[in-house]
Amino acid sequence: MTKKPIPPFRLFTLLLVGFLVGVGLTSFLSLDWQRCEMIFLTILIALSLTALSNCLLRNYLWSLSSFVLIFVFLGAAHYSFFEFKHSKKVIYDKEIEIEGKIVERPERDYDSQKAIIAFDEQRVLVSLPHYP
Repeated sequence: MTKKPIPPFRLFTLLLVGFLVGVGLTSFLSLDWQRCEMIFLTILIALSLTALSNCLLRNYLWSLSSFVLIFVFLGAAHYSFFEFKHSKKVIYDKEIEIEGKIVERPERDYDSQKAIIAFDEQRVLVSLPHYP
């Protein structure tokens, strides 16, 4: 009696679930991946070698679990290094003064103009009347 191989759609589903578990864990836990970068790379290399050796030894269950754990770590790394987590906060309901340089030619329509102002390495889109 021979074992049936895992269908590709099930393999993809398992790897996708592993990736999403990594994203979910990192969204709930506050982990600083930049400080423990070497540990992260060491774990990924160890899991990759484990998956490869288990493939060569035809131990597919352990190989599959290693690949799923690799995808868990990749999902966690993707969420940790994604840009929205480190984005600046938008200020609401406050009057602020911005002093900067207009970096592009303003777009004008019949009742207003829109200008992009650069300050502190940021760009802000400002809507202004034609005349003060």
